[in-house]
Amino acid sequence: MSISLSLFLMAAQATTGSGAKPCSPAVYKALTAPAAKAERQFNLNCSITLRRGDSMPRRLVIKGARASGVSIDCNGGAIGYPGIKASRAAPTVAIWSQQTGPSSWSRPTDITIRRCHIYGAVRLWGIGVASIPDQIRESRLRDYTARAQRAAPTRVTVRDSVIEGNKSIPVYIGPGSTAFTLRDSKIVGNAVAAMYLDAESARNRIENNVFDLKVDRTAIAIDGSADNIVTGNVLPLGHQAGIQLYRNCGERGVIRHQAPRGNRITNNRFVGDMPGARAVMENARSTLKRKPGYCGQDAGYSFGSSANDGDNAANNTIQSNRIVKR
Repeated sequence: MSISLSLFLMAAQATTGSGAKPCSPAVYKALTAPAAKAERQFNLNCSITLRRGDSMPRRLVIKGARASGVSIDCNGGAIGYPGIKASRAAPTVAIWSQQTGPSSWSRPTDITIRRCHIYGAVRLWGIGVASIPDQIRESRLRDYTARAQRAAPTRVTVRDSVIEGNKSIPVYIGPGSTAFTLRDSKIVGNAVAAMYLDAESARNRIENNVFDLKVDRTAIAIDGSADNIVTGNVLPLGHQAGIQLYRNCGERGVIRHQAPRGNRITNNRFVGDMPGARAVMENARSTLKRKPGYCGQDAGYSFGSSANDGDNAANNTIQSNRIVKR
């Protein structure tokens, strides 16, 4: 399917505090048309409620401030399609900030997705979405955490939905993203990890979800992310732990400033019989051997992972979690 420029312009409607305007009939028709090979991602800046029985076999991009307030109610329908290939550059649902200058970003806020079956992956991203060198450059500044959080998507909610992973991480909360909520949903399929909370992200809430999938390493990775709430979930045990808290060092040369601190991980049930696996593991990377020079890729500065390669997890509340056999 080829989506004309006019349809993109119709979708790109101004938003107000009350939310994005409803999609036009022409945009609705384009969104629900049958999938076609090699089609482009669809820029969505309007709100849509599907009619019962309809789906959107598309890759959606919700990008920049003009997409703020977008609401998607699938009414039981799907986004994407079975077997869709999701990647960092082309997730099924991309909620991305848009660069407007060398160090300025326009971010989407107040996005709601509900009653959807999402095939592939949901990804939030701010600084570095288009260019890792931007992220490397910004990470050399002492106030990088605050800058990353100002630039990244915030107040995104996914609820009452199913996300079906296909090797790629089903839910990725990118650097600096804040106030993301995943509630009353189910993650299925297979992946290295079901969910990844990346560096400088904070104040996200993962509540009352069922993670019913095979994971290679861990269900939830909290990598330099702080003040998150993970409660009331059912999760699988990976080879090492159900949830890992750590801070990577050296990765792509980006300095990671924030340690995994102030997280509340409570009342979760971990299912599995993996010998030696733990429900929650703090400082999960500090005990692993790295290739020579790996952590040194961000060397030369007196802060963050450049100055200290340790995970430095602290002040996390971890209680009332339990492991049950399959």
